Amino acid sequence: MVVGITGSSGSGKSEISKVFEKEGFLVIDCDAVVKKLQKKGADCYNEIVEHFGSYILKGCGALNRKRLADIVFSDPQKLSKLNEITHKYVISYIEGKIARTKKHVLIDAPVLFEAGADKLCDKTVAVISDTDVQIKRICARDGIDEESAKKRLSNQYSNDFYISKCDFTIVNNGNLKETEEKVLDLIKNLKEI
Repeated sequence: MVVGITGSSGSGKSEISKVFEKEGFLVIDCDAVVKKLQKKGADCYNEIVEHFGSYILKGCGALNRKRLADIVFSDPQKLSKLNEITHKYVISYIEGKIARTKKHVLIDAPVLFEAGADKLCDKTVAVISDTDVQIKRICARDGIDEESAKKRLSNQYSNDFYISKCDFTIVNNGNLKETEEKVLDLIKNLKEI
């Protein structure tokens, strides 16, 4: 079984992924996969630099993620282009992982539908949180100010988008124990399908 979880930044997908992992799922964290595929010299990295230019690089040649984020999160067309480049590499990586495992798989993907990764899933789960909770999480996680966090969220879909697209929804506003219980119930239901 392949399950996809998605939701906007700061919704708490990573915490929920940890519960799936404890329950025996192979978790594919697409954010981590992207970082791996965008390492200096990789095909994905080369294509991004070719399109966006050397301005997005640090002195050592690695991607300057903050600079790239500032560019793409202020221009929807540039964000779309970055996603177009990155998604094909991520999908190929995921397909390889699924083919090589005997475990249930959880794909943790902020852009599950936009990347077409939902087509690899048997079921999908929306993880949603209140906007103020998301902003606090993003600021703490990424070390950015509230305005930058709001700007980032403004370029993402609303909770309603994720709810309408997914088979299941988990509301994750901060009580980890309650959220973990919801996730365990969901996993039980998924395994019975």
